[in-house]
Amino acid sequence: MKLRNASSNLNKFSLAGLLAVLLWVLPNLVCAQLSPGELFKGHAELEGNFNCTKCHTIGEKVSDAKCLDCHKEIQSRINQRKGYHFSQEVKSKTCIQCHSDHHGRNFQIIRFNEKQFDHKSTGFTLTGKHQNIDCKSCHKSAFVADAQLKKKSKTFLGLDSKCISCHEDVHRETMDKDCAKCHHTESFKPAVTFDHQKTKFPLNGKHKTVECKACHKDMQIANAKKLVFELKSYQTCNSCHSNPHKKSINTCNDCHTEESFSKFSGGRNFNHNKTTFPLKGKHQQTLCSKCHDLKKSPLQLFQDHQNVLTSACVNCHKDVHEGKFGENCAQCHNESGFKAQLKMDQFNHALTNFKLEGKHLQVDCKKCHISSYTTPLPHQKCGDCHKDYHDGIFTKPEFYRDCAHCHTVQGFSGSNYSIEQHRNTKFPLEGSHQAIPCSSCHLKDKTWKFRNIGEQCRDCHKDVHEPYIPEKYYSGKNCKACHSEESWQMVHFDHNLTGFSLEGAHKNLKCMDCHKLKLGETGDSYKNLITLERICVGCHEDIHNRQFDLNGITDCQSCHNYEKWKPSKFEHNTARFKLEGKHAELECKACHTAIVKAGKTFIHYRLNKLECIDCHR
Repeated sequence: MKLRNASSNLNKFSLAGLLAVLLWVLPNLVCAQLSPGELFKGHAELEGNFNCTKCHTIGEKVSDAKCLDCHKEIQSRINQRKGYHFSQEVKSKTCIQCHSDHHGRNFQIIRFNEKQFDHKSTGFTLTGKHQNIDCKSCHKSAFVADAQLKKKSKTFLGLDSKCISCHEDVHRETMDKDCAKCHHTESFKPAVTFDHQKTKFPLNGKHKTVECKACHKDMQIANAKKLVFELKSYQTCNSCHSNPHKKSINTCNDCHTEESFSKFSGGRNFNHNKTTFPLKGKHQQTLCSKCHDLKKSPLQLFQDHQNVLTSACVNCHKDVHEGKFGENCAQCHNESGFKAQLKMDQFNHALTNFKLEGKHLQVDCKKCHISSYTTPLPHQKCGDCHKDYHDGIFTKPEFYRDCAHCHTVQGFSGSNYSIEQHRNTKFPLEGSHQAIPCSSCHLKDKTWKFRNIGEQCRDCHKDVHEPYIPEKYYSGKNCKACHSEESWQMVHFDHNLTGFSLEGAHKNLKCMDCHKLKLGETGDSYKNLITLERICVGCHEDIHNRQFDLNGITDCQSCHNYEKWKPSKFEHNTARFKLEGKHAELECKACHTAIVKAGKTFIHYRLNKLECIDCHR
């Protein structure tokens, strides 16, 4: 009996052990049946049956989309239509054609022949010195700007095609960052593609033989030197060269050329107007040697008159008036010639008892001084010289007698006659009349008229209402019965006079909302103010399509009022069909529906059938 129990216990232990072994071995056997092999070490975290769908789509091959979901840096380059993976050679392939897996932990999933790789397919063709350098010289983390890509131990992504992303900027940001404008990939020095003639300072004459460093100096920056190529100042000779003329003359190229400073061009291009003595008139015809000693040294040349008061003509010319009129010859003469006194345009007329102002300053002397400048002229009143433009209408005692009361010497066409002065006339200016130019009322048929031009509105303005409005609405055809001088649009008409009082919403309307422009028999447009019908449908559309006509007239007020169209004051119990019981709970549209008649859609309110069977089936 004991032996049988021992055997039974042994069988129990054996069965439990076998079950444990199967539980440990079976998953591995299943995995071996599903997985074709181990993933390479970069994908090791995806190992296991539960991770298959991270790369595979059930029932399909490996999905490129799932590859790119993880390798977002590749997806980004493809989206930008750049890089090796967007090249024609690569984008037509699937990821697995180049990067298959399940070949073991140490499998090289990225493999290509670096020496035979066509770098042109990346979008950056290797030329010149770039063809001879090792890949690792450029593809290293030091040149990668992206923080995420920089963390990768080995990647060919993240480089920029700009030179300064890999090479030191020896110009320290003083030049254009596009190095290819001056250099090429064969050799950095010399800058064979640089052409000084295309810069803002083309080299001519002696400048062609000057060494670069003579102008472009070294500058110490931090612990390095840089050669300054882009000069801040070079527009004038004095930007680089010292001025031997002690700043008295700053336009070197007026007398000198770039061929040689010692070669004097004769001053043919020199602009004397830039000095303190501009040349005018006869002075422009005078030889330089007449005033300047050309035998002096270059440092003393043209310094003859440096301390001479050039505004005093007598410093160079003889005073033929022997000092009688002072030293300012320009009062009567100019550089055109000493006899230019005939014009006398520079003469100070204020020295006389008639100071010239305004338009008088523009009048030629001979217009007034016909025979002699010294003959006295009458000048107490404007009429002593000027013709009376108004033909004597202002010479009467009740008016101003001199032009100066309304005009100034600044110009006759402008008048200083004020609105306040106009108030003393028979027609004081009020409202909009104050803004109207004088010519609008006083210049008719090209003739000025200031008296007896009328005092009523119709004397100047056309009666736009005649003959369309009876005179009873504006007695004596006085526009002020409805309008004001402030604005024609401001109307204060009492509409009750028409027999149609404005009530409710009608009060807020503009006149033109109802009284539209029409074309009269004469062809002129006029405001239709009196021919409007006084019933609602005369202005408003009958949306009920004449359902409620009574003796040919639709009386909207039986259901509506002037305040607003809705809600209606219609009482259904006064109609042929009283609403009782459930009928009182129905919405109107349950019985009154839209119908179309003669091409017009409207709500059918007047129903001809009122029996139950007409609505209920």
